Amino acid sequence: MVAVGYVRIFPVTLLSEPPNQIPIRYSPTAFRDLLASDVLARYKSAAKVVSLRQVKDGLEFLDNLHPCRAIAIEFETTSPPSTYVYVLHEQEVLAYDKQEGTVQFRWALPSNAPSQDLFEHWVNQSVNQAAANHFDGLAQNVAISSISGSNYLTSSKFEAEILRTANASSSVAQSIQSSTLDAVLGLELQAFENLSVDDLMTARMDMDAFAMFRRELEKQFRELRTEQDPEKLKIKTENAMHELVEVQLTRVSQAITSLRKRLAMDAILVGTGFASTIVTSGAGVYAGITATALGYKHFTDYKKAIHENPAYFLWKAGLRP
Repeated sequence: MVAVGYVRIFPVTLLSEPPNQIPIRYSPTAFRDLLASDVLARYKSAAKVVSLRQVKDGLEFLDNLHPCRAIAIEFETTSPPSTYVYVLHEQEVLAYDKQEGTVQFRWALPSNAPSQDLFEHWVNQSVNQAAANHFDGLAQNVAISSISGSNYLTSSKFEAEILRTANASSSVAQSIQSSTLDAVLGLELQAFENLSVDDLMTARMDMDAFAMFRRELEKQFRELRTEQDPEKLKIKTENAMHELVEVQLTRVSQAITSLRKRLAMDAILVGTGFASTIVTSGAGVYAGITATALGYKHFTDYKKAIHENPAYFLWKAGLRP
């Protein structure tokens, strides 16, 4: 996988090193301006917030939300699952030196619950921050995929919807390559389940065959980007894959079988031609050269036809109709 450029190494730990200083953040808008309004709205509709209770060994998750000092926030089903915990402290300024530009705080965690108004404002602010933190993680993954020349894949429907919403709000159109990948990943391709990684990577080393296969995929799915009806899109996608996997692959297989039979016949002709050399001398040599040239022509013609078929990559990978 590494040899053919399918797997690339990237030092992701460089992006997750802790900062030199701990930041103190404040927002007069409760951090709602960290994300586009439609993206934030999608997060808020998917947010599940519950209260936490202090116990001997830590914090206990409750099944409801009521005024308290600790909450947990989750966004539907994310992959991997992520939970954001926020604790509401009380703070007091002990000393402030304007000349030095320093301030001393005292943070405390009271046992009493905050007022209803303060609690609701804090929950709203915390959801906004959790949404921004989750989106930052997605954006970081997309940035890594861009740097490495790859596509970011997620098994989470929620995360996929967030990225589509973000693209729409920023007027960034989905590329043909990405829309093709989306369509293919939405299919259950049982024919590919038995292909080994070794065979796939070996086939991928033939860059011409792989490039032709990829271009054909993009061609087949290019027009599907404008289809809004999910059922129609599913049918058209299945038809496009049937054309490539079933129809074109069958043609490749038939052409290769025909080529083998023809080459076997040419080999017999060549053998006969050279055998007659012993009896007829020059005439036999001419017959042998003619038969060899004929066999080579058949070979090059069939080879060209096979290699120019976009399904040839699938055949090299071991897929058979």
